[in-house]
Amino acid sequence: MSSTALFVGLAAMQVLTGSLNTIFVKLADDSKSENSVGVNAWFDHPFLQAASMFLGEMCCMLVYFLYSAIRKEKAEDSVEGVIKFQNPRHGYLFFIPAMCDMVATSMMYVGLTWTTASSFQIFRGSLIIFTGLLTVIWLRKKLEWFKWLGMFVILGGLAITGVGDLSAPKECFAANMNLTANASESFHMYSRIDISTGTFGAMLTTDDEDCAAESSGTLGKGLVGDMLIIAGQVVMAFQGVYEEKILVNYDVNPLLAVGWEGLFGFSVLSILLVPFGYWKVGDYWSHGPNGYFEDALDAFAQLRNNGNNVLIWFICTIFSIGFFNFAGMLVTKKMSATTRTVLDSVRTVVVWVLFMSLGREPFTTQSLAIKVVGFMVVVSGVFLFNNILFVPMAKKCLKKDK
Repeated sequence: MSSTALFVGLAAMQVLTGSLNTIFVKLADDSKSENSVGVNAWFDHPFLQAASMFLGEMCCMLVYFLYSAIRKEKAEDSVEGVIKFQNPRHGYLFFIPAMCDMVATSMMYVGLTWTTASSFQIFRGSLIIFTGLLTVIWLRKKLEWFKWLGMFVILGGLAITGVGDLSAPKECFAANMNLTANASESFHMYSRIDISTGTFGAMLTTDDEDCAAESSGTLGKGLVGDMLIIAGQVVMAFQGVYEEKILVNYDVNPLLAVGWEGLFGFSVLSILLVPFGYWKVGDYWSHGPNGYFEDALDAFAQLRNNGNNVLIWFICTIFSIGFFNFAGMLVTKKMSATTRTVLDSVRTVVVWVLFMSLGREPFTTQSLAIKVVGFMVVVSGVFLFNNILFVPMAKKCLKKDK
């Protein structure tokens, strides 16, 4: 296989698996299935979904062992100045990154239940800002001027995207809504529509006062969802900087690293699901019909009943995250980290276009235009930060002038 074909294949795999991961998680969120109390309800279990992500990462460790067994390579001598990773002796090094990943993923998945898939992808761009700041504060590194400029541009793009979310139609998250055939010409409305009806882009009405009351407060939930996603990026930035500061001294296979983080994350989160299932919280933060912070037993009941193929989306999430981590590792190794950054931007477009084409993203003409501008500004900031396109073009123009 030629190098060009290999690069194209890796790029396509990175975009496809990354897009599918967000798509499968959101499809599960927007699926109805009979729960533990016999009600056909939305699958609202972000912490169990986060656990499934770690299960997918654990699969990377199995792939590593299979790969090692097939190749049967002898252990290589450690590179000078780098400590050879001894498995499982050095596995503990990945405990702190795994805990960061667990907190960040849980926050983002809760946020995803309250906001759109496109906003979820766009707000993840704030990771660069927090990573840059932590690099300066913690690692005592200096950032070039274009990196600072890129961070400010990204911040502006995120603010524009937030304005777009504010002007978009609001969603109703109650489980007892009725669909009508009345479509609106002024905007296309999506509010977690039952997939089995095959009806998208329809207005939602309800006779239930609770749903109407919740709709009036959905604006707050949308903003909280965006804020949770951004807060998750702060934790992920700490995770990335920690790995750079501590683990750069160890020669470890990326598949094994991902596998260790998956093992720690899945183990700890699985244990936490037990007290979460007894922790009574208000309706705002509860996930399940009984008012618990995370009702895993209710989630298993919905998965068993498999309404709207929610079990299929759940299993697909596990495999997609495993392939995504594997693809990301190969792209970084065979191509570059900046290439991976560009591909992440393409990912956002794929997710956005798909959900809009299905009518599963609430928007007006105004809100769509604002979010498109916000996305373009964020991507421009990402390109600036990674010294892609703009800065090289400016340098070339300056050289020609001289």
